[in-house]
Amino acid sequence: MSKTAAERKKEQRERDKALNIKQINIRVHVDDEEAVKRHAQALLEKRLKNTHN
Repeated sequence: MSKTAAERKKEQRERDKALNIKQINIRVHVDDEEAVKRHAQALLEKRLKNTHN
């Protein structure tokens, strides 16, 4: 049986909590959207890499 969307979301929240990851919502100019996403992803990857070493 497949998991429901609610079950998948709950599992994602549990994984994020274990890794001290917090989702945020911000407002940015449309021209800056991709740059902000790339920067946020780079910060997350850097933090995760440093915590796993």
